[in-house]
Amino acid sequence: MLPKLRILALLGASLTSSAVAQIQSTPPPRVGIPAAIPAAPAFEVVSIRPTQPDGPRVSGPAILPDGYRISTSIWLAIQTAYFPNQWNWMDRIKGAPSWLMSDRYDITAKVSNADLSEWMRQKDLKPEQRVLLQQMLQSMLAERCKLVVHRIPTTISGFALVVGKHGPHLTPSTPGTALAVGMKLSDGGVLVPRKRGGPSELHIYNATMADLASVLNPGVDAHPIVDKTGLTGHFDIVLPYDYDPANGTDEHWHLETLGLRLEPVAIPFISLVIDHVEKPAEN
Repeated sequence: MLPKLRILALLGASLTSSAVAQIQSTPPPRVGIPAAIPAAPAFEVVSIRPTQPDGPRVSGPAILPDGYRISTSIWLAIQTAYFPNQWNWMDRIKGAPSWLMSDRYDITAKVSNADLSEWMRQKDLKPEQRVLLQQMLQSMLAERCKLVVHRIPTTISGFALVVGKHGPHLTPSTPGTALAVGMKLSDGGVLVPRKRGGPSELHIYNATMADLASVLNPGVDAHPIVDKTGLTGHFDIVLPYDYDPANGTDEHWHLETLGLRLEPVAIPFISLVIDHVEKPAEN
C-alpha cells in the first residue's frame, strides 16, 4: 500500500508542514469488515421421507399457517421453487437423473416464528408472487439434496395465439359488470368450470388474450401457447371444443369461432441445468 504522503502527492495536494505533521501522527483508519451477506430465507425444521406405498399419504401441496406440506417428486419440488406458475414442460429442467422424477417424498416443513407474518401472506398471493416460499424451497433443496444449478437461455417449440385471416370475433367485456364465480386468472379474467353434461365450451369472462393463452396451456401435445395477437382489452369468451368423455381430455379448440388461430413458433425461455443433486437423506 502507498504511504499517505505519496498518495496525496499523486493527487496533487498542497500541504503545510503542520498539516503534514498532523497527517503523519494520525493513526491509520481501521479497515471495515464487510457486512455478512444475509442468509437466504429457510424453513426452521424440515422432514423429508420416502413416500410409503402402503403408508399414510401427506396431503398437499398445502401452505399451512405455520409451514408447508406436500407429497411429491424432487423434480416437482424444483419446479415449484424455480418456475412458479409454469407448466411442467420437460425442457424447463435439464440434467435431471431418472430418480428425480420417479421417486416420491413426503415433505413437511415448518417456518420460524420470525417468518410467520410474511409466511401467512403466501397463500393469498399468485404462485409467481410467492417469493418467500420459492426462496425457502431453494434453501431446502440446496441443504438436503445438495442441489447446484445454473440457468441458460434457450428456446422451446410451441404455438403463438394470433389473429386469423378475417380478424377477431370477440365480445368486449362491459366494465363494472359483476363477474361469474370461477377460477381467477392472472389478468383479471374468470374461468367458469364446465358443467357436467353441459356443452363442450369454455366460458371466460373479463379475459385478456394472455388469460386465454394461459387457459389453453399446457398447449398442444404439451407444447406451450403464448399470446401474440397484439389485442388489448378484456373480453367475454365462449370457446367450443371437442371433448372425449372416454379419456376426459380436450382434443381440439375451435379458435376459428373467435377469429383466432395457432401457428408454430420457437418460444424463448430460461432452462435450469442441474449440475449436482443427491437423494435427500431420511430424517
